[in-house]
Amino acid sequence: MTPMPIHDLETRVREFAWQGKIVAVHPHHTADLISTWRGVPSIQSILAHHKSRGFRDFAQHVTLDPKGMVWLGRDWNLAPASAVGHNGRNNGDRPFMIEIFANFAAGDELEGAQRGSLVRIVAAVQERFDLPPEAIRFHKEMQATACPGNLDKAELIEDVRAWRGLP
Repeated sequence: MTPMPIHDLETRVREFAWQGKIVAVHPHHTADLISTWRGVPSIQSILAHHKSRGFRDFAQHVTLDPKGMVWLGRDWNLAPASAVGHNGRNNGDRPFMIEIFANFAAGDELEGAQRGSLVRIVAAVQERFDLPPEAIRFHKEMQATACPGNLDKAELIEDVRAWRGLP
């Protein structure tokens, strides 16, 4: 379990041997406060939680830590465990799931390196699959949950649009 800087993830998105198609990006939050981040133990805790829920692996394809570093999770050619009925198919059409280590329902804010990396992850995946900036779905749009809290979707879309240089 080693984190990678965002530029390495962008390269990996471009060069990965994708099977099937990514049709949307699903950002989630962990509901853990940023102040509780502990590196590898935090990532191990997420994995243990997901396995306790019956998942074989991480629910998400990547986890974004508070410093903007990216941790790999589930195989990118497998459907995530993002939202029941909205996960797609292994090696087929599916979303790309990002877990942001933060609790946006309890006062954490998406800012700094974490915000910049989220925008760049979303942009890289969208560009690779020729998706519009609007191809983002929040967990609360698909199920009865508060996830990802007070994260502003319109603002995220505009940030992605600007990063990609789109009007």
